[in-house]
Amino acid sequence: MVNSKFLYQFRSPVKSLPTSLCQREERDFPLLTKGDEGGLDRFSEVLKRYNFFKILFIGLLFFLIVLACKEKAGKTSLPKIGTAAIDFNCQDLKGQTWSLDKVRGKVVLLRFWADWCPYCRYEMPIIDKYYRKLNKEGFLVLAVNVKQRPEVALAFTAQLDITFPIPLDPDGTLARKYGVYAIPTNFLIDREGIIREILIGEVFREEKPLQDLLKNYFPSAFIQ
Repeated sequence: MVNSKFLYQFRSPVKSLPTSLCQREERDFPLLTKGDEGGLDRFSEVLKRYNFFKILFIGLLFFLIVLACKEKAGKTSLPKIGTAAIDFNCQDLKGQTWSLDKVRGKVVLLRFWADWCPYCRYEMPIIDKYYRKLNKEGFLVLAVNVKQRPEVALAFTAQLDITFPIPLDPDGTLARKYGVYAIPTNFLIDREGIIREILIGEVFREEKPLQDLLKNYFPSAFIQ
């Protein structure tokens, strides 16, 4: 039989730990000690720095997203509304050459775009809808693709079933002439070749803005 006094002596050291050991463990974790205000201050400072860098990162990310839809095109300024549109000669995806002089008498929507801009994916079909509707009445869309390979522009327009002409501006020369600094940029040119509207960025998310642009030139098409 095991001596009960022996068992008691064996178990008793487990029941309590030396005070010095507990104190030593507390010193090893100063940030977690209730009375250590300095440790809490340091921890708070770390959190503040973390939040600062987090906010800075989010701001930088937002800035880059905005720039994703902007294309720097030199230091030239936009032409003024009410002035004559700059003429040009550009070949489209089908090899046809387009010039504003050759289409004088038509209302022209001159648009500068690229496939990486998300606005173009839903704006182009809306524009194409009114191009198909008003083309025979004298509405022409010239959607100039800026600084992209022809196969890139063709793949994008084929996917969306776009029917209006796509002139190519592979080195951005025409975009610079028009002072384009953001994609997309739209110029509405009247039948006399005068710029009447300049619209930059997301404009045709819905049909109404385009209807408002065109109804003065094609009133019979918008009679309710």
